[in-house]
Amino acid sequence: TNGLAHSVCGMKNDVNSIFAASGDKIYWIDTRRKTPITVSSESQTTAVTCWNDYIIYGGYDGYLNIMDR
Repeated sequence: TNGLAHSVCGMKNDVNSIFAASGDKIYWIDTRRKTPITVSSESQTTAVTCWNDYIIYGGYDGYLNIMDR
């Protein structure tokens, strides 16, 4: 993550995927890919969690973002 990871989670239905909140990005680390997928956020991300096929993350700006995997 090139820095401090604030939060890490995985998906119950996908054992190959891990998500990490770090800086202004969410890193989608998938063991089937050579490099992680990065999702940019408008502010510093401090938390990430998964529910079904949704990735939910938030940060210092007070907003929650929901992304369908």
